[in-house]
Order: sequence, then C-alpha cells, then structure tokens
Amino acid sequence: MLLLVFGFMLVTARTATVSATIWTCVGAHLTFLTVNRVTLFGGERRAGWSADLATPDAILLVPVYVLLAAAAFVVIGRLRRR
Repeated sequence: MLLLVFGFMLVTARTATVSATIWTCVGAHLTFLTVNRVTLFGGERRAGWSADLATPDAILLVPVYVLLAAAAFVVIGRLRRR
C-alpha cells in the first residue's frame, strides 16, 4: 500500500512542474526519507527529535501524509497550468 501511495506521490510531483523534471521527485523522495528517519528513528540516530508510537497502528499514518503531499502537488500543478 505504501509503495502504491508513494509512487502516486512521485508521479504527481513530476507532473506538477512545467518541465516535468526529475529533480522534483528527488526532492520529494529525500523529504520523505528525512521525515521518516527523524520521526521514527530519531532517538537511535541522535537526530535531536523522535516520536514514540502510541500503538503499532500509528505507522499507518505514513501513507496519510504521503497522500497529503500528493494532493499538494496536484494543486500546485493545476495552479501552474492556469
């Protein structure tokens, strides 16, 4: 499920830019990795901040913020095409 949502987010990131550059996807991917590594494993990596999951089901929130990022890219793409 996460792979499907993440792939959708990368496609929307690529099509949101006028020139359809790959660098938007690279930036989106690096942001995704940074958020996950700091939030989920920040204590182990001494990142300065970390979160403890209240329940194991809280990991399901990861696809939610990826979908929000995809929605933001859709909005950006529509605004650029006007």
